Amino acid sequence: MDRFDALVIGHGLPELFAALDLAEVGLRVAVLPGAEDLPEAAERDPDGAIAGAMQRLATPLPHAPEPRAGSTQGGTAGGDLGTGSDSVAPREESGLALARAPYRPPLLRDRAGQWAPQADPAVFGIPAMPLSVSAMRLLGTGSALRAYLDRLTPLLTIGKTRSFGRLIRNRIGPAALERLCEPLLRERYGVAAADIDTALAAPGLNEALSRTGSLTSAALAYSERYVARETGVQSAAGWPAAQRAALRRLMNFDASVFDTGAASLEAAADGSWVATLGEDGARIEARALVVGLPRAVGPEQPAGEPVLPGEAMAIAAAASRGGTRVYVDIAIQETAGIDPGEDAVDALGEWSLRIRRQDSGVSRLRALSRARAGAEEARESASKSAEELLALLAGTDIQPVPGARPVVGRLAAPFATIAAREDAAASLERWQQEHPTLLVLGRALHGDDLAAAVAAGHHGAVELRRRLLGLSE
Repeated sequence: MDRFDALVIGHGLPELFAALDLAEVGLRVAVLPGAEDLPEAAERDPDGAIAGAMQRLATPLPHAPEPRAGSTQGGTAGGDLGTGSDSVAPREESGLALARAPYRPPLLRDRAGQWAPQADPAVFGIPAMPLSVSAMRLLGTGSALRAYLDRLTPLLTIGKTRSFGRLIRNRIGPAALERLCEPLLRERYGVAAADIDTALAAPGLNEALSRTGSLTSAALAYSERYVARETGVQSAAGWPAAQRAALRRLMNFDASVFDTGAASLEAAADGSWVATLGEDGARIEARALVVGLPRAVGPEQPAGEPVLPGEAMAIAAAASRGGTRVYVDIAIQETAGIDPGEDAVDALGEWSLRIRRQDSGVSRLRALSRARAGAEEARESASKSAEELLALLAGTDIQPVPGARPVVGRLAAPFATIAAREDAAASLERWQQEHPTLLVLGRALHGDDLAAAVAAGHHGAVELRRRLLGLSE
Protein backbone atom coordinates (compact mmCIF):
# COMPACT_ATOMS: atom_id res chain seq x y z
CA MET A 1 0.00 0.00 0.00
CA ASP A 2 1.45 3.35 -1.08
CA ARG A 3 1.67 5.96 1.66
CA PHE A 4 1.47 9.73 1.23
CA ASP A 5 1.38 12.81 3.40
CA ALA A 6 -1.78 14.13 1.73
CA LEU A 7 -4.42 12.73 -0.58
CA VAL A 8 -6.25 15.31 -2.71
CA ILE A 9 -9.53 14.34 -4.36
CA GLY A 10 -10.78 16.69 -7.05
CA HIS A 11 -9.52 18.53 -10.12
CA GLY A 12 -11.19 21.85 -9.38
CA LEU A 13 -9.07 24.98 -9.03
CA PRO A 14 -9.31 25.27 -5.20
CA GLU A 15 -8.17 21.65 -4.77
CA LEU A 16 -5.32 21.86 -7.26
CA PHE A 17 -4.00 25.13 -5.85
CA ALA A 18 -4.19 23.63 -2.34
CA ALA A 19 -2.33 20.54 -3.56
CA LEU A 20 0.42 22.81 -4.89
CA ASP A 21 0.65 24.53 -1.50
CA LEU A 22 1.32 21.11 0.04
CA ALA A 23 3.63 19.69 -2.63
CA GLU A 24 5.88 22.74 -2.95
CA VAL A 25 7.23 22.27 0.60
CA GLY A 26 8.26 18.67 -0.05
CA LEU A 27 5.20 16.80 1.21
CA ARG A 28 4.26 13.62 -0.66
CA VAL A 29 0.96 14.31 -2.38
CA ALA A 30 -1.38 12.03 -4.34
CA VAL A 31 -4.12 13.50 -6.53
CA LEU A 32 -7.21 11.53 -7.55
CA PRO A 33 -9.98 12.56 -9.94
CA GLY A 34 -13.10 14.01 -8.38
CA ALA A 35 -15.21 17.08 -8.77
CA GLU A 36 -13.89 19.36 -11.53
CA ASP A 37 -16.41 22.16 -11.94
CA LEU A 38 -14.13 24.37 -13.98
CA PRO A 39 -15.50 27.86 -14.63
CA GLU A 40 -17.16 28.42 -17.96
CA ALA A 41 -16.10 32.06 -18.25
CA ALA A 42 -14.28 34.81 -16.38
CA GLU A 43 -14.82 34.97 -12.61
CA ARG A 44 -14.97 37.97 -10.30
CA ASP A 45 -11.81 38.33 -8.22
CA PRO A 46 -12.22 41.48 -6.09
CA ASP A 47 -9.35 40.69 -3.71
CA GLY A 48 -6.95 39.10 -6.20
CA ALA A 49 -7.05 35.52 -4.86
CA ILE A 50 -7.44 33.90 -8.28
CA ALA A 51 -4.94 36.26 -9.91
CA GLY A 52 -2.35 35.46 -7.23
CA ALA A 53 -2.78 31.71 -7.66
CA MET A 54 -2.60 31.98 -11.43
CA GLN A 55 0.54 34.10 -11.21
CA ARG A 56 2.23 31.38 -9.17
CA LEU A 57 1.12 28.81 -11.72
CA ALA A 58 2.45 30.83 -14.66
CA THR A 59 5.89 31.41 -13.12
CA PRO A 60 8.41 28.93 -14.57
CA LEU A 61 10.19 26.71 -12.08
CA PRO A 62 14.00 26.93 -12.16
CA HIS A 63 15.50 23.64 -13.29
CA ALA A 64 12.09 21.94 -13.29
CA PRO A 65 12.52 18.15 -13.29
CA GLU A 66 10.67 15.88 -15.67
CA PRO A 67 7.44 14.51 -14.19
CA ARG A 68 7.47 10.87 -13.28
CA ALA A 69 6.19 8.69 -16.08
CA GLY A 70 4.59 5.27 -16.04
CA SER A 71 2.00 3.86 -13.67
CA THR A 72 1.54 3.71 -9.94
CA GLN A 73 -0.55 1.32 -7.93
CA GLY A 74 -4.18 1.95 -8.74
CA GLY A 75 -3.83 4.06 -11.88
CA THR A 76 -1.62 5.91 -14.29
CA ALA A 77 0.36 8.82 -12.98
CA GLY A 78 -0.12 11.78 -15.21
CA GLY A 79 -3.32 10.78 -16.97
CA ASP A 80 -3.55 12.23 -20.47
CA LEU A 81 -1.28 15.18 -19.76
CA GLY A 82 1.12 14.19 -22.51
CA THR A 83 4.61 12.74 -22.48
CA GLY A 84 8.09 14.10 -22.92
CA SER A 85 9.51 17.50 -22.16
CA ASP A 86 6.83 19.44 -24.05
CA SER A 87 4.28 18.63 -21.36
CA VAL A 88 6.23 20.46 -18.66
CA ALA A 89 8.23 23.04 -20.56
CA PRO A 90 8.47 26.35 -18.69
CA ARG A 91 7.42 28.18 -21.85
CA GLU A 92 3.97 26.56 -21.59
CA GLU A 93 3.60 27.59 -17.97
CA SER A 94 4.68 31.15 -18.69
CA GLY A 95 2.11 31.26 -21.49
CA LEU A 96 -0.70 31.03 -18.93
CA ALA A 97 -1.24 34.76 -18.87
CA LEU A 98 -4.12 36.17 -16.90
CA ALA A 99 -6.81 37.68 -19.10
CA ARG A 100 -9.26 40.23 -17.75
CA ALA A 101 -12.85 40.58 -18.88
CA PRO A 102 -13.67 44.28 -18.48
CA TYR A 103 -16.93 45.11 -16.77
CA ARG A 104 -19.61 46.10 -19.26
CA PRO A 105 -22.75 47.83 -17.96
CA PRO A 106 -25.81 45.77 -18.95
CA LEU A 107 -28.93 46.91 -20.73
CA LEU A 108 -32.02 47.48 -18.57
CA ARG A 109 -35.71 47.94 -19.31
CA ASP A 110 -36.80 51.55 -19.75
CA ARG A 111 -40.25 52.91 -18.89
CA ALA A 112 -41.66 51.61 -22.17
CA GLY A 113 -40.24 48.12 -21.63
CA GLN A 114 -37.52 48.55 -24.26
CA TRP A 115 -33.85 47.77 -23.70
CA ALA A 116 -31.74 50.82 -22.90
CA PRO A 117 -28.13 51.30 -21.73
CA GLN A 118 -27.57 51.55 -18.00
CA ALA A 119 -26.54 55.01 -16.86
CA ASP A 120 -22.76 55.02 -16.57
CA PRO A 121 -20.82 55.49 -14.37
CA ALA A 122 -22.93 53.73 -11.78
CA VAL A 123 -22.61 51.42 -8.76
CA PHE A 124 -25.13 48.56 -8.89
CA GLY A 125 -27.30 50.89 -10.94
CA ILE A 126 -26.93 53.97 -8.69
CA PRO A 127 -26.33 56.72 -11.26
CA ALA A 128 -23.43 59.08 -10.70
CA MET A 129 -25.19 61.58 -12.99
CA PRO A 130 -28.96 61.22 -12.48
CA LEU A 131 -29.79 63.87 -15.11
CA SER A 132 -27.77 62.19 -17.87
CA VAL A 133 -29.56 61.15 -21.06
CA SER A 134 -29.28 57.45 -20.13
CA ALA A 135 -30.66 57.96 -16.63
CA MET A 136 -33.55 60.10 -17.85
CA ARG A 137 -34.47 57.53 -20.50
CA LEU A 138 -34.64 54.79 -17.89
CA LEU A 139 -36.30 56.84 -15.16
CA GLY A 140 -38.28 59.55 -16.88
CA THR A 141 -37.95 63.24 -16.06
CA GLY A 142 -39.81 63.16 -12.76
CA SER A 143 -37.94 60.22 -11.26
CA ALA A 144 -34.62 61.55 -12.56
CA LEU A 145 -35.27 64.87 -10.80
CA ARG A 146 -36.18 62.93 -7.65
CA ALA A 147 -32.83 61.15 -7.86
CA TYR A 148 -31.05 64.48 -8.37
CA LEU A 149 -32.54 65.76 -5.08
CA ASP A 150 -30.00 63.47 -3.44
CA ARG A 151 -27.41 66.17 -4.21
CA LEU A 152 -29.46 68.72 -2.23
CA THR A 153 -30.56 66.54 0.69
CA PRO A 154 -28.34 66.63 3.79
CA LEU A 155 -27.14 63.40 5.34
CA LEU A 156 -29.03 62.34 8.46
CA THR A 157 -26.66 59.48 9.24
CA ILE A 158 -22.93 59.29 8.61
CA GLY A 159 -21.98 56.03 6.91
CA LYS A 160 -24.23 53.88 9.09
CA THR A 161 -27.02 52.68 6.79
CA ARG A 162 -26.81 48.89 6.80
CA SER A 163 -29.59 48.06 4.31
CA PHE A 164 -28.54 48.79 0.74
CA GLY A 165 -32.13 48.97 -0.45
CA ARG A 166 -33.12 51.39 2.28
CA LEU A 167 -30.13 53.60 1.52
CA ILE A 168 -30.98 53.73 -2.18
CA ARG A 169 -34.69 54.34 -1.63
CA ASN A 170 -34.10 57.14 0.88
CA ARG A 171 -31.49 58.92 -1.19
CA ILE A 172 -32.60 58.61 -4.84
CA GLY A 173 -36.19 57.39 -4.63
CA PRO A 174 -38.25 54.22 -5.15
CA ALA A 175 -38.31 54.44 -8.96
CA ALA A 176 -34.52 54.44 -9.20
CA LEU A 177 -34.35 51.53 -6.77
CA GLU A 178 -36.88 49.49 -8.73
CA ARG A 179 -35.69 50.19 -12.27
CA LEU A 180 -31.94 50.69 -11.92
CA CYS A 181 -30.74 48.82 -8.84
CA GLU A 182 -33.13 46.03 -7.88
CA PRO A 183 -32.60 43.93 -11.04
CA LEU A 184 -28.81 43.92 -10.59
CA LEU A 185 -28.85 43.28 -6.84
CA ARG A 186 -31.43 40.50 -7.05
CA GLU A 187 -29.40 38.83 -9.78
CA ARG A 188 -26.24 38.91 -7.66
CA TYR A 189 -27.62 37.99 -4.24
CA GLY A 190 -31.02 36.37 -4.80
CA VAL A 191 -32.82 38.60 -2.30
CA ALA A 192 -34.37 42.06 -2.30
CA ALA A 193 -32.03 45.03 -2.05
CA ALA A 194 -33.49 45.83 1.37
CA ASP A 195 -32.05 42.55 2.70
CA ILE A 196 -28.49 43.20 1.47
CA ASP A 197 -25.77 44.82 3.56
CA THR A 198 -24.31 47.92 1.94
CA ALA A 199 -20.87 47.12 3.35
CA LEU A 200 -20.92 43.66 1.76
CA ALA A 201 -22.18 44.64 -1.70
CA ALA A 202 -20.06 47.77 -2.01
CA PRO A 203 -17.36 47.94 0.69
CA GLY A 204 -16.40 51.57 1.21
CA LEU A 205 -19.49 53.13 -0.39
CA ASN A 206 -20.91 54.30 2.94
CA GLU A 207 -17.60 55.97 3.71
CA ALA A 208 -17.61 57.65 0.29
CA LEU A 209 -21.13 58.85 1.04
CA SER A 210 -19.93 60.44 4.28
CA ARG A 211 -17.10 62.21 2.45
CA THR A 212 -19.08 63.47 -0.55
CA GLY A 213 -22.42 64.22 1.10
CA SER A 214 -24.68 62.47 -1.45
CA LEU A 215 -25.17 58.96 -2.78
CA THR A 216 -24.84 59.94 -6.44
CA SER A 217 -21.58 61.78 -5.72
CA ALA A 218 -20.41 58.75 -3.74
CA ALA A 219 -21.23 56.56 -6.76
CA LEU A 220 -19.00 58.76 -8.91
CA ALA A 221 -16.14 58.60 -6.39
CA TYR A 222 -16.57 54.84 -5.97
CA SER A 223 -17.15 53.94 -9.62
CA GLU A 224 -13.55 53.00 -10.49
CA ARG A 225 -13.33 50.69 -7.50
CA TYR A 226 -16.68 49.16 -8.47
CA VAL A 227 -15.49 48.48 -12.01
CA ALA A 228 -12.31 46.88 -10.66
CA ARG A 229 -14.33 44.63 -8.32
CA GLU A 230 -16.69 43.60 -11.12
CA THR A 231 -13.95 42.90 -13.68
CA GLY A 232 -13.58 39.18 -14.35
CA VAL A 233 -10.36 37.19 -14.63
CA GLN A 234 -9.58 33.99 -16.47
CA SER A 235 -6.69 32.07 -17.95
CA ALA A 236 -5.94 33.48 -21.40
CA ALA A 237 -5.43 29.90 -22.58
CA GLY A 238 -8.70 28.75 -21.01
CA TRP A 239 -9.52 27.17 -17.66
CA PRO A 240 -8.84 23.60 -18.89
CA ALA A 241 -5.31 24.72 -19.81
CA ALA A 242 -4.86 26.10 -16.30
CA GLN A 243 -6.03 22.78 -14.88
CA ARG A 244 -3.55 20.85 -17.01
CA ALA A 245 -0.77 23.24 -16.04
CA ALA A 246 -1.56 22.74 -12.34
CA LEU A 247 -1.39 18.96 -12.75
CA ARG A 248 1.94 19.26 -14.60
CA ARG A 249 3.27 21.53 -11.87
CA LEU A 250 2.25 18.97 -9.25
CA MET A 251 4.14 16.28 -11.14
CA ASN A 252 7.18 18.57 -11.23
CA PHE A 253 6.97 18.55 -7.43
CA ASP A 254 6.98 14.72 -7.57
CA ALA A 255 3.27 14.40 -6.76
CA SER A 256 1.48 11.27 -7.98
CA VAL A 257 -1.45 12.10 -10.28
CA PHE A 258 -3.82 9.16 -10.78
CA ASP A 259 -6.36 8.44 -13.50
CA THR A 260 -8.45 6.24 -11.23
CA GLY A 261 -10.83 7.68 -8.67
CA ALA A 262 -11.59 6.43 -5.17
CA ALA A 263 -14.22 3.71 -4.85
CA SER A 264 -14.26 4.18 -1.08
CA LEU A 265 -12.61 6.20 1.67
CA GLU A 266 -12.09 5.20 5.27
CA ALA A 267 -10.79 7.04 8.31
CA ALA A 268 -8.26 5.00 10.27
CA ALA A 269 -8.07 5.00 14.06
CA ASP A 270 -4.86 7.05 14.01
CA GLY A 271 -6.52 9.85 12.00
CA SER A 272 -5.09 8.83 8.63
CA TRP A 273 -7.17 8.06 5.54
CA VAL A 274 -7.27 4.98 3.33
CA ALA A 275 -8.62 5.14 -0.21
CA THR A 276 -9.54 2.09 -2.25
CA LEU A 277 -9.15 2.82 -5.94
CA GLY A 278 -11.58 1.62 -8.58
CA GLU A 279 -11.11 -1.30 -10.94
CA ASP A 280 -8.22 -3.22 -9.33
CA GLY A 281 -8.99 -2.29 -5.71
CA ALA A 282 -5.51 -0.95 -4.94
CA ARG A 283 -5.26 0.97 -1.67
CA ILE A 284 -3.34 4.10 -0.74
CA GLU A 285 -2.94 5.68 2.68
CA ALA A 286 -2.45 9.35 3.56
CA ARG A 287 -1.97 11.30 6.77
CA ALA A 288 -4.40 13.97 5.59
CA LEU A 289 -7.24 14.26 3.10
CA VAL A 290 -8.25 17.24 0.94
CA VAL A 291 -11.66 16.91 -0.72
CA GLY A 292 -13.25 19.20 -3.28
CA LEU A 293 -17.02 19.39 -3.07
CA PRO A 294 -19.06 19.58 -6.28
CA ARG A 295 -20.43 23.00 -7.16
CA ALA A 296 -23.99 21.68 -7.44
CA VAL A 297 -25.81 21.51 -4.10
CA GLY A 298 -29.19 20.38 -2.85
CA PRO A 299 -31.23 17.25 -3.60
CA GLU A 300 -30.50 17.46 -7.34
CA GLN A 301 -26.75 16.98 -6.86
CA PRO A 302 -25.67 14.85 -9.84
CA ALA A 303 -25.28 11.13 -9.34
CA GLY A 304 -21.89 9.58 -9.83
CA GLU A 305 -19.92 12.07 -7.75
CA PRO A 306 -16.80 10.63 -6.12
CA VAL A 307 -17.30 8.79 -2.86
CA LEU A 308 -16.83 11.15 0.07
CA PRO A 309 -16.25 10.27 3.73
CA GLY A 310 -19.13 10.80 6.12
CA GLU A 311 -17.54 13.91 7.57
CA ALA A 312 -17.26 15.54 4.16
CA MET A 313 -20.82 14.57 3.30
CA ALA A 314 -21.97 16.26 6.50
CA ILE A 315 -20.27 19.51 5.63
CA ALA A 316 -21.59 19.21 2.07
CA ALA A 317 -25.14 18.94 3.41
CA ALA A 318 -24.57 21.97 5.61
CA ALA A 319 -23.05 23.98 2.76
CA SER A 320 -26.46 25.14 1.55
CA ARG A 321 -27.84 26.15 4.94
CA GLY A 322 -27.56 29.77 3.85
CA GLY A 323 -29.89 29.06 0.94
CA THR A 324 -29.67 27.84 -2.62
CA ARG A 325 -30.76 29.13 -6.02
CA VAL A 326 -32.07 27.24 -9.01
CA TYR A 327 -30.48 28.18 -12.32
CA VAL A 328 -31.81 27.60 -15.82
CA ASP A 329 -29.61 28.05 -18.90
CA ILE A 330 -31.25 27.85 -22.33
CA ALA A 331 -30.75 29.08 -25.89
CA ILE A 332 -33.25 31.76 -26.87
CA GLN A 333 -34.35 33.44 -30.05
CA GLU A 334 -32.92 36.80 -31.02
CA THR A 335 -34.33 39.55 -28.82
CA ALA A 336 -34.85 42.96 -30.38
CA GLY A 337 -32.67 45.73 -28.99
CA ILE A 338 -29.74 43.55 -27.86
CA ASP A 339 -26.69 43.70 -30.11
CA PRO A 340 -23.94 41.06 -30.33
CA GLY A 341 -21.58 41.31 -27.34
CA GLU A 342 -24.21 42.91 -25.09
CA ASP A 343 -25.84 41.64 -21.89
CA ALA A 344 -29.31 42.58 -20.70
CA VAL A 345 -30.69 42.12 -17.17
CA ASP A 346 -34.35 41.85 -16.24
CA ALA A 347 -36.61 40.42 -13.55
CA LEU A 348 -39.62 38.15 -14.04
CA GLY A 349 -41.49 37.21 -10.90
CA GLU A 350 -38.98 35.66 -8.53
CA TRP A 351 -36.47 35.11 -11.34
CA SER A 352 -33.48 37.21 -12.34
CA LEU A 353 -32.80 37.03 -16.07
CA ARG A 354 -29.58 37.74 -17.92
CA ILE A 355 -29.62 37.59 -21.69
CA ARG A 356 -26.18 37.29 -23.23
CA ARG A 357 -25.92 37.79 -26.96
CA GLN A 358 -22.54 36.48 -27.97
CA ASP A 359 -20.41 38.05 -30.67
CA SER A 360 -21.52 35.21 -32.97
CA GLY A 361 -25.10 36.41 -32.61
CA VAL A 362 -26.26 33.40 -30.57
CA SER A 363 -28.32 34.38 -27.53
CA ARG A 364 -28.57 32.52 -24.24
CA LEU A 365 -30.70 33.10 -21.18
CA ARG A 366 -29.30 32.51 -17.70
CA ALA A 367 -32.08 32.65 -15.12
CA LEU A 368 -31.55 32.51 -11.35
CA SER A 369 -34.33 32.04 -8.83
CA ARG A 370 -34.51 33.90 -5.57
CA ALA A 371 -32.62 32.30 -2.70
CA ARG A 372 -34.50 29.58 -0.84
CA ALA A 373 -33.63 27.84 2.40
CA GLY A 374 -34.95 25.18 4.74
CA ALA A 375 -38.35 23.59 4.18
CA GLU A 376 -39.14 25.89 1.26
CA GLU A 377 -36.00 24.73 -0.51
CA ALA A 378 -36.87 21.07 0.07
CA ARG A 379 -40.38 21.49 -1.37
CA GLU A 380 -39.27 23.02 -4.66
CA SER A 381 -37.40 20.81 -7.10
CA ALA A 382 -35.14 22.44 -9.65
CA SER A 383 -36.95 20.82 -12.57
CA LYS A 384 -40.34 22.03 -11.34
CA SER A 385 -38.97 25.53 -10.92
CA ALA A 386 -37.62 25.44 -14.47
CA GLU A 387 -41.03 24.44 -15.82
CA GLU A 388 -42.60 27.39 -14.00
CA LEU A 389 -40.03 29.75 -15.50
CA LEU A 390 -40.65 28.53 -19.04
CA ALA A 391 -44.38 29.05 -18.51
CA LEU A 392 -43.71 32.64 -17.38
CA LEU A 393 -41.57 33.31 -20.45
CA ALA A 394 -44.43 32.35 -22.74
CA GLY A 395 -45.99 35.77 -22.27
CA THR A 396 -42.82 37.80 -22.87
CA ASP A 397 -40.52 38.77 -25.72
CA ILE A 398 -37.93 36.27 -24.45
CA GLN A 399 -38.61 32.99 -26.25
CA PRO A 400 -36.55 29.77 -26.13
CA VAL A 401 -35.31 28.32 -29.40
CA PRO A 402 -37.81 25.62 -30.48
CA GLY A 403 -36.60 22.26 -29.24
CA ALA A 404 -33.91 23.75 -26.98
CA ARG A 405 -33.35 21.77 -23.79
CA PRO A 406 -32.63 23.81 -20.66
CA VAL A 407 -29.69 23.06 -18.38
CA VAL A 408 -31.05 23.08 -14.83
CA GLY A 409 -29.34 22.87 -11.45
CA ARG A 410 -29.03 24.34 -7.99
CA LEU A 411 -26.16 26.42 -6.59
CA ALA A 412 -25.33 27.86 -3.20
CA ALA A 413 -26.80 31.33 -2.76
CA PRO A 414 -24.36 34.19 -2.10
CA PHE A 415 -24.24 35.65 1.37
CA ALA A 416 -26.32 38.83 1.49
CA THR A 417 -25.21 40.05 4.92
CA ILE A 418 -21.89 40.24 6.70
CA ALA A 419 -23.39 38.45 9.71
CA ALA A 420 -24.41 35.46 7.57
CA ARG A 421 -20.97 35.29 5.97
CA GLU A 422 -19.20 35.49 9.32
CA ASP A 423 -21.49 32.89 10.90
CA ALA A 424 -20.75 30.48 8.05
CA ALA A 425 -17.01 31.12 8.31
CA ALA A 426 -17.05 30.58 12.08
CA SER A 427 -19.02 27.35 11.70
CA LEU A 428 -16.59 26.08 9.08
CA GLU A 429 -13.63 27.03 11.28
CA ARG A 430 -15.07 25.12 14.25
CA TRP A 431 -15.72 22.11 12.06
CA GLN A 432 -12.17 22.25 10.72
CA GLN A 433 -10.71 22.30 14.22
CA GLU A 434 -12.69 19.14 15.02
CA HIS A 435 -11.33 17.41 11.89
CA PRO A 436 -7.67 18.50 11.69
CA THR A 437 -6.67 15.93 9.04
CA LEU A 438 -9.59 16.66 6.68
CA LEU A 439 -9.72 19.81 4.55
CA VAL A 440 -12.96 20.31 2.60
CA LEU A 441 -12.93 22.86 -0.22
CA GLY A 442 -15.26 24.21 -2.88
CA ARG A 443 -17.25 27.25 -3.88
CA ALA A 444 -20.42 25.63 -2.51
CA LEU A 445 -19.07 26.48 0.96
CA HIS A 446 -18.64 30.16 0.06
CA GLY A 447 -21.87 31.23 -1.57
CA ASP A 448 -20.73 29.96 -5.00
CA ASP A 449 -17.81 32.41 -4.93
CA LEU A 450 -14.75 30.89 -6.62
CA ALA A 451 -12.35 33.61 -5.45
CA ALA A 452 -13.41 33.08 -1.83
CA ALA A 453 -13.01 29.31 -2.26
CA VAL A 454 -9.48 29.71 -3.66
CA ALA A 455 -8.51 32.05 -0.80
CA ALA A 456 -9.96 29.68 1.81
CA GLY A 457 -8.21 26.73 0.19
CA HIS A 458 -4.85 28.49 0.35
CA HIS A 459 -5.34 29.39 4.01
CA GLY A 460 -6.45 25.86 4.89
CA ALA A 461 -3.59 24.23 2.98
CA VAL A 462 -1.00 26.42 4.71
CA GLU A 463 -2.41 25.43 8.11
CA LEU A 464 -2.51 21.77 7.10
CA ARG A 465 1.06 21.70 5.84
CA ARG A 466 2.29 23.26 9.08
CA ARG A 467 0.61 20.41 10.93
CA LEU A 468 2.04 17.77 8.60
CA LEU A 469 5.53 19.28 8.90
CA GLY A 470 5.28 19.27 12.69
CA LEU A 471 5.31 23.06 12.97
CA SER A 472 1.95 23.28 14.75
CA GLU A 473 -0.26 21.08 16.87
